[in-house]
Amino acid sequence: MAENGSTPLQRRIFLACVPRSMSTSLLKCLSVVDDDHVAWFEPYISSYFPLIEYKNLTGQKLPVDYEGNEKEYEKAAVFIENQDVDIDVNDLSNLPGPSCDPRMLSYPEVKKCLDNASNRLVIVKDFGLAVDGYYQYLPSVESGYKYVFLIRDPLPAAMSYRRAVVAFNKKHEGLVDDTTFDLSDDKFYPGGGEAFRRQHSFWRHVQANIDPNPLVIDSDDLVAHPAACVKKICEVTGLEYRDALLKWEPASSGKDWMNYANTSMGQLMKSGLLCDFHTRAMQSTGFIATSRKRIDYSEETCNGQRITPDVRRIVEKALKYYQEMYECRFTPNV
Repeated sequence: MAENGSTPLQRRIFLACVPRSMSTSLLKCLSVVDDDHVAWFEPYISSYFPLIEYKNLTGQKLPVDYEGNEKEYEKAAVFIENQDVDIDVNDLSNLPGPSCDPRMLSYPEVKKCLDNASNRLVIVKDFGLAVDGYYQYLPSVESGYKYVFLIRDPLPAAMSYRRAVVAFNKKHEGLVDDTTFDLSDDKFYPGGGEAFRRQHSFWRHVQANIDPNPLVIDSDDLVAHPAACVKKICEVTGLEYRDALLKWEPASSGKDWMNYANTSMGQLMKSGLLCDFHTRAMQSTGFIATSRKRIDYSEETCNGQRITPDVRRIVEKALKYYQEMYECRFTPNV
């Protein structure tokens, strides 16, 4: 394979999403295309969070470059993989070494790996918030990645993520009071109320620098018309569509669901720690066409659940960005 270029038989896809937008299920769906695949599960989030965690714990900034800062990156990897224990940053001897490659926490190193990935099918699934301010570390234009933006109405998306975070923290840490919990805090919701703005900015960056007309799929359309949406994704990414893509085997554990690249988020999926966020996706057996109700923002509830003030704040910030991308979405002709 030519350096930084894809072979004629290779397909490279970047799924850019917001939390709770069916992105993990779509990642699984597309991975069924070829056994020789690698799923890059949130490699840029794997770089984004260590920067925050390292500074929170040490008071110092983690350098962006891995080379020359290997020890710092080993520490950062240990921090990320041991978030459920009290850490003495000056003595990590009682903690296991990182299971992921610390190199994969570095933005420049992620770019190198994505540029030079050798599997026939390479699928990246990540959030626009994680590349905001780091666009120079996206795969090179010459590497041939096709971008697909997956959006979802911010109200049900934020409510779903809130339920997941509350349940996860109660199970693993017991530190969340549902009555006072604030999802708009950046600590809990990736990007806080800025997640949708950052996805919108990523979309604009791709339009201006990589692809003037990247595909936008709304998750409601994907759920209601999976065959039409997956067929369109295959069309623009060079994959061969077949109805069998809409079905897959459920997973008994995170490690055997897909062939994950060795990022910290991929390792956390394989270890089972992140599986609580993806239980329904992992237990699923495919896409089943299901319509969703239209959202009425004047109501006090959504899908039978009370709309909390923190969710309202996120929606107020996010709605205009979502609506602009929604107008440019692929509309299934069914």
